[in-house]
Amino acid sequence: MKLGKARPTNQNTSVISEFKGYNHNYRIADGEFYEMKNMSAEFYPLMSNRARRGFIKTLTNCQGISASDKLYWVDNGKFYYDSHEICDVSATDKQFVEMGAYICIFPDKIAYNTYEDEVIDLEHENVSEAYPSLTLCKMDGTVYTNDDLYVGDAEPVDRTKTWLDTSSEPPVLKFYSENTSQWVAIATTYVKIYSPGIGDDFKEDDAVTISGCDVEDFNTTMIVQACSDDYIVVIGLLDVGTMINSDQMTFKRAVPDMDYVCELNNRLWGCSSANHEIYGSKQGDPTNWNYYGGLASDSYAATVGTFGDFTGCISYRGYVLFFKENGVHRLYGTMPSNFSMSWTELRGVQKGSEKSLVNLNETLFYKAEEGVMVYEGSMPVNISEYFGKEKYYDAVAGQINEKYYVSMRNKDYEWSLFCFDTNKKLWHKEDEKQIYGFGFYSGKCYMVDNEQKMWCFPIESMVSYLFPGMKDENDNFYYPGELRDDGEYFYPGGMLEGLYEDDVEWFVETGDMGLENPFNKYVVRLVLRMMLDEGTNIAIQIQYDSNGVWDDLFNMINDYKRSINIPLRVNRCDHFRLRISGTGDAKIYSITQATETGSEL
Repeated sequence: MKLGKARPTNQNTSVISEFKGYNHNYRIADGEFYEMKNMSAEFYPLMSNRARRGFIKTLTNCQGISASDKLYWVDNGKFYYDSHEICDVSATDKQFVEMGAYICIFPDKIAYNTYEDEVIDLEHENVSEAYPSLTLCKMDGTVYTNDDLYVGDAEPVDRTKTWLDTSSEPPVLKFYSENTSQWVAIATTYVKIYSPGIGDDFKEDDAVTISGCDVEDFNTTMIVQACSDDYIVVIGLLDVGTMINSDQMTFKRAVPDMDYVCELNNRLWGCSSANHEIYGSKQGDPTNWNYYGGLASDSYAATVGTFGDFTGCISYRGYVLFFKENGVHRLYGTMPSNFSMSWTELRGVQKGSEKSLVNLNETLFYKAEEGVMVYEGSMPVNISEYFGKEKYYDAVAGQINEKYYVSMRNKDYEWSLFCFDTNKKLWHKEDEKQIYGFGFYSGKCYMVDNEQKMWCFPIESMVSYLFPGMKDENDNFYYPGELRDDGEYFYPGGMLEGLYEDDVEWFVETGDMGLENPFNKYVVRLVLRMMLDEGTNIAIQIQYDSNGVWDDLFNMINDYKRSINIPLRVNRCDHFRLRISGTGDAKIYSITQATETGSEL
């Protein structure tokens, strides 16, 4: 009997072995995922879940967190530095700005000196308890007495005295020069203002605003030349040798009210939307914002005419950037004589996202209304096209290991924590935490979430920070989390109990698969190759033709660490989506598709 030839199945195979992260658009490439939770690019091109975080402590009401050489934060109106309570502060959200040894805290306008372990008020005011006396004096505060001062419109007979010549207006203070045999005007004259306590917490070179003085010329901002607890010396002149003021006087070292503050070139910089002004402190002195002595270290202030509120500020590449939603003011220069400012219209920082500003690898990242931007000095570039049509607000960001972390909410107030790997240029979505703030130092990133829990990652660095070094069972010295000679990490028994978060729950959801196949091709079989740790729980589901129903394809709890192939049969359909989920550590190596050509019907 003559048999007919068997028809070939015409089956084709394709392999996805490079996984490119999060892409929430309708049309995405192979290896991208439409939705995910707790995934990471750490083992790219593999897809893997993120590592567990380390739990530090639970706060009561976090109002700010940051780090320099140590971690510091505000919890329920108390400022902590390196876990030590330092001082009480107002129960409001905080901005921290580091300047030398100082951590400046706004809007409280205080600073903590980390070297001297003391807290100072940036702004200070004294009101005299008694009626102050004003007396002509020398620069060091030594007053002119009746024995060495003569007041009159004719020169004194005793030429050893200092003469206050009242024949002119204003009067002139003079001394007799033996070299020229004539009376010579003293170029700079000083007045000592005395009253118990008026000089307390002021210092030399403070710019102090005086009010309530009978001599109107003194009701202005003046620079303190010398001071003690009970007096200050300022540049000025009286038409009498000494006088008693008729009322109390007020002395104030003022700091402007500012929306956002940063540091550059040993100055603090800030901006005020209410006043449409930009300010710079005296160089090297965060307490003085009204110091104008004609020096390179003088304070600075300027009014801007652009429309809209300020939305954030940061120092970047030697400039200070003051953002609005529709642009940025860029301040150049090194001293008041050459400070200048330019305005550029661009996609600026979104209102409410001032904490998204992060300088990472010489590139500035921030959240604009249109998405997350990277800025390198010219025009920003949107890197969040992978978010699809979802809009986000109120972004808070941090960084570690060349990764940009940003927590944002959508219009429904659903929060998400995203990670952008700056080397691989990939986005990954972690969990639904609302993050109040980040702190980074010594290779560790700290963050506080909406449950007031403080977390740290990577865990290895955190453990070595919390625990001292010790010897293992072979008498070798290691720090907890350090890699041993045998290739295993050193974790003494019981040490990490309660420090790790629970096993990470994760999932990835593909886009629609099969839509790209022409000529009635359809997927008949899938094979997933994965590496699973011991105890990892894995589940795979499928949704056919966007019907909204997830059908179970595969479930297992892995009994030991191994790599496995998971074969999956797929019903004939127009298109489908896969959802791979698990609890515990896993890595996806590849997804292999086998397709066949069907009939026209």
